[in-house]
Amino acid sequence: MFGKVDCSILKENRQVLLKGKRSSDNCYCLESNLISCNLSTSEQIEMWHQRLGHMNYRDLKVLDRLNVVRGLPKFGKKVEGVCGPCQQGKQTKSMHKKGKYLSTKEPLELIHMDLMGPIQTESLGGRRYILVVVDDFSRFTWTYFLREKSEAFEKFKMLCVKIENEKTSHIKSIKKIRSDHGKEFENAKFENFCNSLGISHEFSAPRTPQQNGVVERKNRVLQEMARVMLLSNKVPRNLWAEAINTACYIGNRVFLRPGTKQTSYELWKGRKPNVSYFHIFGSKCYILNDRDQLGKFDAKSDEGIFIGKVVRLQVDEEDDLPLNRVPPLDSNEPAPWVRKLHDKDDIIRDVREGVRTRRQIANQISYTCYTSQIEPKKVDEALEDEFWVLAMQEELNQFERNEVWTLVPRPRNTNVIGTKWVFRNKSDEDGNIVRNKARLVAQGYSQIKGIDFEETFAPVARLESIRLLLSISYVYKFKLHQMDVKSAFLNGLLHEEVFVEQPKGFVDPHHPSHVYRLKKALYGLKQAPRAWYERLTLYLVDNGYSRGSVNKTLFIKCTKDELFIAQIYVDDIVFGSTNQSKVRQFVDVMSHEFEMSIVDGEFWIATHSTIKSI
Repeated sequence: MFGKVDCSILKENRQVLLKGKRSSDNCYCLESNLISCNLSTSEQIEMWHQRLGHMNYRDLKVLDRLNVVRGLPKFGKKVEGVCGPCQQGKQTKSMHKKGKYLSTKEPLELIHMDLMGPIQTESLGGRRYILVVVDDFSRFTWTYFLREKSEAFEKFKMLCVKIENEKTSHIKSIKKIRSDHGKEFENAKFENFCNSLGISHEFSAPRTPQQNGVVERKNRVLQEMARVMLLSNKVPRNLWAEAINTACYIGNRVFLRPGTKQTSYELWKGRKPNVSYFHIFGSKCYILNDRDQLGKFDAKSDEGIFIGKVVRLQVDEEDDLPLNRVPPLDSNEPAPWVRKLHDKDDIIRDVREGVRTRRQIANQISYTCYTSQIEPKKVDEALEDEFWVLAMQEELNQFERNEVWTLVPRPRNTNVIGTKWVFRNKSDEDGNIVRNKARLVAQGYSQIKGIDFEETFAPVARLESIRLLLSISYVYKFKLHQMDVKSAFLNGLLHEEVFVEQPKGFVDPHHPSHVYRLKKALYGLKQAPRAWYERLTLYLVDNGYSRGSVNKTLFIKCTKDELFIAQIYVDDIVFGSTNQSKVRQFVDVMSHEFEMSIVDGEFWIATHSTIKSI
């Protein structure tokens, strides 16, 4: 719009964008106080949106309206736009609407399924996965424990058979199931089975667990209940399956179905549940021993811990006890697991000495109380457990006794080998955990041939040789014995200069950058087996024992009337003689040079055989 002295540029809605004045040469000059004066309002909004760090348009409008900053132009009422980078950098999933409490009208109209796992710690039965199945209408829950994911299909078939047997007027057949896209659910066998029964199978969208939220929430409830029950009574972690099972059993009977005033059990069974018989998980219980011939003053029951209503108990005994009722429980207060530090020699006998009977249950309980039942996967976990710390300290004490290494400044331009802790529970012949063993090993894969090691070969006895030795002892009527060399590889002498890092958790605070120079072999070194074999061979030959010309792990000493024979299997030695004095002499010779342990004759390396079985 042009006038005699000025002009104005208007928008379609008559809003003035720019003004100008007429000059002496009859030209109109526009006023441009702002750099962005020639931009449209939408372009200004976009520019200031980027200038202010991609501030969202709603906040930009607030700044414009409240006038709390200077230098910001007026945008008017319409402040909006679409920014591509903001969509890419800020986009989130839309909120999922809360579903109806009662979306189904009867049991089994829809069931939800999900698989939890793998659990780091194996259960008592060797399971690592949990199949959780929830009925949508009643929220009644079933749990199944699996070794592998592939077992989910068989467990689902078992559930279908169970439900078929429980059919009533209000419990019919499964109509629809819902799960994620896990291959344990989405496969041909599962699909064919569902089609044969007329079951519809729904899948949640990928990476959208909210669409199967009923069972996802149930997973959390079961985990939290089980975790608290394990922690409250300090129950061994490998009983997590029993804790999950108990949590499911309790939850079915005490949790109200959202949207109703009834428990899941009542909606499923049609009657109110009874909880008067419930006991504290992990509480002390006593199992009547009615199968053994007990002495007049022997204990009539064994002590255990209650681990659920499914009449299954964890006892320190070699056999499962047949139970037809819940044993007496002391569950008014949880039974704490007391940890006391005593000299093990005063408490625990050698598990390999003598004949094992039920009267030794006290010793087994001692092993359970003074050893950790869980094998840690990481050093940090082990350092939090006093039993594993003691095991690690014992390993390092063994290094000191054997003079394995020396702490030295870190050498320059030299390969320093890393170290790693390995944790194992040692068991006796009946599978009872009797010892926590921590082994510090070298990461031999980083060794350089020609620098850190040369020869690595060491002969190992074949299993056939050990069986042949058993046959010889049977023919010549002499008893065989077995000895272990404790930390055998630590006795092997090194000819190379090898450096290793300080073990994690036991770094010298005064010399944290120092390393250890090895004098003797360490487990994990490539030359460790050969170094140990050479040391043992040289020692036996020096003491008058002859090495076999073909079997290099066989050592004998014989006269016209006497025969002594020993078979070496890495750090295990099986030996015997027609003269028992030669056996005692060999034990004395070995014990003089190495730290040895005698193994019961009924627990053989690899074969688990006895003389009677030949």
